[in-house]
Amino acid sequence: MESMSKKTVQPELPSNRLFGYFFAGIFVAVGTYLSIKSLFIAGTILILLAMALAVTAVFKADRLLPLNRLWMKFGALLGIVVSPIVMGLIYFGLFTPMGIIMRLFKRDELRLKIQSRRTYWKSRSRQIRDSSTFKKQF
Repeated sequence: MESMSKKTVQPELPSNRLFGYFFAGIFVAVGTYLSIKSLFIAGTILILLAMALAVTAVFKADRLLPLNRLWMKFGALLGIVVSPIVMGLIYFGLFTPMGIIMRLFKRDELRLKIQSRRTYWKSRSRQIRDSSTFKKQF
């Protein structure tokens, strides 16, 4: 019998060289920003780290594989944590207040309340029933 354990799908890693170039660019941008804001030591450290990453990406890209895997695992963890939070905010921040407001104003857009009627069909005006309105719809 097959194990009932949860299997995780491993995401495809970007190339190690691309990973190195990307983070070198990020570190250069942040280092430059910090240098402009008079944080020279932190800016210099980040720019040196960017140069080390760029050189490693050019000559020994395979050495960046552990960092690349770690970054992808961090992204997966972030997705597991952030997605339910965002979906909860959308649900409780948008749909719940809309439902409460609709109930306060006694709106029944889906016509779910049972009413004794002869038919549940919506009555339409004569213009809508005219077959010429269905020609050249677009």
